[in-house]
Amino acid sequence: MLCAGAAGVGLAASGLAGAGAAGAARSGSAGPAALAAVPSSSWFEGVAAASARSASAVGIVGGEKTLIVRWNGTGWKRVPSPSPAGGSQLYGVTAISARSAWVVGYTGIKTLILRWSGTAWKLVLSPALAGGGTLYGVTATCGRNAWAVGFAGSGRTLISAGTAPPGSRYPAQKPASR
Repeated sequence: MLCAGAAGVGLAASGLAGAGAAGAARSGSAGPAALAAVPSSSWFEGVAAASARSASAVGIVGGEKTLIVRWNGTGWKRVPSPSPAGGSQLYGVTAISARSAWVVGYTGIKTLILRWSGTAWKLVLSPALAGGGTLYGVTATCGRNAWAVGFAGSGRTLISAGTAPPGSRYPAQKPASR
């Protein structure tokens, strides 16, 4: 769905060997915008826009490091993103505003949650699930209330990513209905 007057946001993998199917997405009538320097060993898994001037695309570089590019209304720019040791990959992203977004994935042994503060991506305390875990999707109602879904051990799980006050424990994990 396009908003009236929106210029459109384009993301293209042209010239990026190995970018994969998720590496190309396009909405609106504007042509795809060339990405900033993104290694050929990278691919994208998710994209979300808060407006025609603020979007984020997330993915993986070399199979083990996080990749985030930001759209500012005129072009894409790669931004620094935390990549915890042990291999880190990003799969889902949601955007609330230009100053608030969430990204989820995994670190090889546990779930990974990042939050955009308007200037930088920061690690968010993430639950260590029995048997490991990967988060694939995220949605949010505001900057401090996000929900993520993913895989934990031998079953699916639904967790709250942003409602716990700083320093508190996350609620017990419950399998989602099948």
